[in-house]
Amino acid sequence: MRVRLPLPLLAAVGAALLLAAACAMEENAPVPATATATSTGTEQDGADGFRAFARQADAALKRGDAAFLANRMKTVDIICTAADVNPQGAGGPECKVAGERFKGFETATWRSEGAISPVENTVRQLEAALTSADPKAGDAYGTGAPRVHSLNVEPGSYTIIFTAIVTQPWRSDTAGPFRAVFASSWQFGEGRWQMMRLLTAYVLAGELLTPGSEYTNRLKAREEFQQ
Repeated sequence: MRVRLPLPLLAAVGAALLLAAACAMEENAPVPATATATSTGTEQDGADGFRAFARQADAALKRGDAAFLANRMKTVDIICTAADVNPQGAGGPECKVAGERFKGFETATWRSEGAISPVENTVRQLEAALTSADPKAGDAYGTGAPRVHSLNVEPGSYTIIFTAIVTQPWRSDTAGPFRAVFASSWQFGEGRWQMMRLLTAYVLAGELLTPGSEYTNRLKAREEFQQ
């Protein structure tokens, strides 16, 4: 014998079954992760983020990893003009002929004028410094091993000063190793810290390391590096 259920009762039973199925699906479905659920390990802007990044840079220097710095250099595309070949002022691109093209990076030597030079020149300079560094050597500033010495933790003027005792390539071996100092300027962009400029000191290296010098007095938020 077939029992006929009233239509309202059939509708109620159907709705209950659908609701039960939906609840079961929700229980089994994965919970979407929120942006703050876990740490992504990405670099952070600001003072604390810069200090954390400086520790990464220090570790890279100690293992001789010049690529860590090279991959962060902020370059510009240079197309040389006739005016660039014989510039009237400093700070422009280092051009040999009109029409020359290269990836440029801003560099300077302490107490000398700066320029925008081919980025590979700076990369070779860093590679040579890290390769020739002498950890067994030492002076008033410490050992010769490559390391971060100090920071300037100031918005718009973030700086990592690193140093090593290296071999001077343009002099004979009898001249002995000497201390080189690099003051790198940094800016946070595109989700990571980027090197905007590199200032180098060879002969007057101590002026970039000594508190109260002409250079360090320019750094309004200078601090000794803490590992």
